[in-house]
Amino acid sequence: VARGTLRTGLHKLTAEGLVVQIPYTGWEIATLTDGDLWEIWTLRGSLESLAARIVADRKDPLVLAKIKSGFDALVQACNSGKASLADRLDFELHQMIVTGTGHQRLIQQYAVIAQQIRLYIVTTNERVCNNVLELISEHRPIIEAILAGDAKEAAYAAWLHNESLSREAMMADEENKLKAASLKT
Repeated sequence: VARGTLRTGLHKLTAEGLVVQIPYTGWEIATLTDGDLWEIWTLRGSLESLAARIVADRKDPLVLAKIKSGFDALVQACNSGKASLADRLDFELHQMIVTGTGHQRLIQQYAVIAQQIRLYIVTTNERVCNNVLELISEHRPIIEAILAGDAKEAAYAAWLHNESLSREAMMADEENKLKAASLKT
């Protein structure tokens, strides 16, 4: 790969929030701070809550079938213990819900932060989920509300999903910092 091509790719990854450029040194993979988690959670939660509300309200049978299929695939990955596959399918399920709205501006705004959401999902799942099976119970209320056409409950479940995982991830990170500090003393 040519240097210019590599630099262009790294600049794109930087713009997406996945890579950080260290002046006069190089590049490194971005890590999410508690502040980053909070910002992504609140933005993601708002967008996904709106998306869940719209999809549940629209009741488009093709969209609902696709979402159900996506959830079934997530359940299967979780039951087989494949964490990296479950992370990918988790992200894809949320994308299906957003795309299923048909709301072009919502879809475009979600795409702007999609890679940060992907990193967020991997980070929170790693910090919070002791067992990949927990992802099933985290997503089930959202999917059930959407499939039932309960727009208000779907929006609430989507927000609650983001809020609970983010709070738990931030608390887990704080606990790890305290443990590390106590080991140093």
